[in-house]
Amino acid sequence: MIYQLYYDSNVQESPFSHLYIKFDLSSIKDPEYLPQVNNEYLGLVYLWRNCSDFDFWIGFTSCNQIKKSNYIFSDKFYIEEKLKRFDVLTWLWINFPYTLQQQAEICHPGITQSTLNLYKQFNEVYPIEFDKTDSGVYANYWIMSKRNFNAFMSWSYPKVKWMIDNHEADPYYALDRKHKNGVGYIAERMLIHWYMIYKKTVYDVVNNDLVNSIYLL
Repeated sequence: MIYQLYYDSNVQESPFSHLYIKFDLSSIKDPEYLPQVNNEYLGLVYLWRNCSDFDFWIGFTSCNQIKKSNYIFSDKFYIEEKLKRFDVLTWLWINFPYTLQQQAEICHPGITQSTLNLYKQFNEVYPIEFDKTDSGVYANYWIMSKRNFNAFMSWSYPKVKWMIDNHEADPYYALDRKHKNGVGYIAERMLIHWYMIYKKTVYDVVNNDLVNSIYLL
């Protein structure tokens, strides 16, 4: 299934197709799922722990997706065939006029050093490709096998939890912002870091393009 994540309980739109299901993030309160992140990542955590559908793959989007992309999946066979060849499918490959690192720093000053501080805690290699390429897949709008999803969550969850548990360690990890916070801004870029570090293949279904330039820099 593809889960349409949202916070607003007044959202009235129906699921986009039979392959989609709406999921209200405001219903998640258990600290295990890291609601302090205050963005879509807690939906990923919850479904990592509790997903019960029978597909070998899982996807995430937003109930507000149509503001950004009108691409809707309706053919499960297409998804499953593509996942035989590629690790991640996306329908919102975002391009910037500058690098991903520059975009992050412009929008969220201090995020780069705080991310480096985080990865140092885990003896993790920061992907230099993030500082060189100008496009990527962010928090949602993607599909991958549950095997890859489990790998990504096993890699990212301890880091996000560490930021929450140790938010005094770095002012950027503060949790008192109204919507997203520093932890959330880092978490929504972790998918990019993960597929860069582990050299996962990303396929843009809108443009029918294997997005592999990140490995040629």
